[in-house]
Amino acid sequence: MGITVKEALNIGALKKGELLAGHGGLDNLINHVSVIEVPDAHQWFRGNELFLTAFYTIRDDVKVQIELLENLKQKGSAALGICYPGLYYNQLSEDTKSKANELNIPIIEVPTDVAYIDIISPILKEIEREQFQDIHHAVHVQNQVHEWIVQGADLQKITLNISKLINEPILIMDQQFHVLTSSYTSMQPFRLEQLESFIGKNMNEIHQKNNTCFSWVEKKQNIHLYPIKIKRKFYGYIVIPKWKDEHIKITPLVFDNLSTGLALYFSQKLFIKDAENKIKKNLLDEWLTSEEVNRDVFLDRSKKLEWDIFEKAGIGLLSYSGEHYYLEDILGLIKRFFISKGNYTISFTYGEKIILFLQNQSNFQDYYRGLFEALCRFLTEEGVENIHVCLSPSTKQLIRDGRHFFEEVNDTLNVQKKLNMLPSILFSNEVPIFSATFMTQDKRLLRKMEELLQPLVQYDNKNNSDLLETLGYLLFSKDSNELPEKLNVHRNTLNYRKNRIRDLLTNDPFISPYRMSYELAILIRKMTL
Repeated sequence: MGITVKEALNIGALKKGELLAGHGGLDNLINHVSVIEVPDAHQWFRGNELFLTAFYTIRDDVKVQIELLENLKQKGSAALGICYPGLYYNQLSEDTKSKANELNIPIIEVPTDVAYIDIISPILKEIEREQFQDIHHAVHVQNQVHEWIVQGADLQKITLNISKLINEPILIMDQQFHVLTSSYTSMQPFRLEQLESFIGKNMNEIHQKNNTCFSWVEKKQNIHLYPIKIKRKFYGYIVIPKWKDEHIKITPLVFDNLSTGLALYFSQKLFIKDAENKIKKNLLDEWLTSEEVNRDVFLDRSKKLEWDIFEKAGIGLLSYSGEHYYLEDILGLIKRFFISKGNYTISFTYGEKIILFLQNQSNFQDYYRGLFEALCRFLTEEGVENIHVCLSPSTKQLIRDGRHFFEEVNDTLNVQKKLNMLPSILFSNEVPIFSATFMTQDKRLLRKMEELLQPLVQYDNKNNSDLLETLGYLLFSKDSNELPEKLNVHRNTLNYRKNRIRDLLTNDPFISPYRMSYELAILIRKMTL
């Protein structure tokens, strides 16, 4: 913590100074005082300095004076004090003053009878006093946050207490910039949609800052985001929106201690959540892999977890085969989507997939087909692609039917992921053959099915072509009109491939009764590769 230029003008010999320009920078923060009397001194600027100079080397060069001001602004310096007027320079040019006003760099002219030391010593002493108070305040803030956590206060109460302690209204946001809690009241002028707009416009720059403090100004508000983190763990943001003419009173050290304290709160919550998730996973493992389920025992254990899983009517699995997102991040998006639709489906990471326990609905399959199609569109808009979903039919006895449903859905999903031409959303009861893994146990059947496709396999290997893959798309795609775009070929090329497939195979694979055999042959080939 330092002092503002405005405060410095009332300390020591600087009281005798006259503010010539840069009145808009009086709130600039001074942490250091330095002297510059050599050309190209800007290479040693570090920010938040009050620079003292006699303009000895640049007294008659307005262009270089303006360049100095620009370098001060670029480095985040606080102000410029010009000493010994009449000795090396007589009068500051209007162009230099105009540039200082433009850049909000205060220029203070100090009388000739004031020595550098009369300015430097009092200001450094005041900065040292402010820094001591800042450290004391920061430690107090962190101790208070820790005490509230130990007392079991929830995030809303902690937020309100922090707001009173630092005398600033604040918001706490998660990593996706959703507001978790706020100390704002209806009496305080703040619009959440304006903050969301600010964040949306500056999203890339915020991420480029790599979770460091970020501030920007737009219209009538200053927005300050400070990350809640400890070491490499990042949990969200402390946000303070201010009116443009208001000065933020919180120092970086206080912010650091607030960040550490809140990170402890979130890490504690995550630890408890992880422990609960492990218990839930064990419950799922027993339920979905046991031969027999005791309904009363399972209901009792789920109620202790406050988990109404067994009031649901179906099971779903969602798989992500991309590389740009963690499964937990996708789970957060899915939960947000379901809440927005007023649906209380439970979603939970389970191994490398997300398992879903579906709320009962009338017209169950039509409803969830439409809902998950909307979910896939939502995820695509968020940049999440390569999603596959398989769902079970509805049941009134999920405890009894759950294990059977889970096996069918899992088998169907595994086949679905291997066949790109299939829809991304399937119900296991609509394609029971996908879970008929017993078919792969008969080696003779496997050989016969493989022989059906051998002409295409041999042709593709010899000519580096894709006739076998094309056959799969032609047999399984819902809308053949979309195939040229999906395969990235001209419609005439697709027709050529279709005719070439007919020529190579013994029977026409696109008519009954042969079509079913070729569909099964492709399925089995994919399942056994």
